[in-house]
Amino acid sequence: MFPDIAAAYAEQGYKPQQFNYLLERGTAPVYQETNQRWLDTVMDYINRGRAEP
Repeated sequence: MFPDIAAAYAEQGYKPQQFNYLLERGTAPVYQETNQRWLDTVMDYINRGRAEP
């Protein structure tokens, strides 16, 4: 859901399994820019949670 932050963690050598822990600690190396890429990611996440009856 946070592609810029995930890429920054990966560049620092962290594994994807560590990303949530690092975010919870408030140690994000960059801010997530609110751009179209981020919006598309969030909307996909929200839409996957909505089940059609």
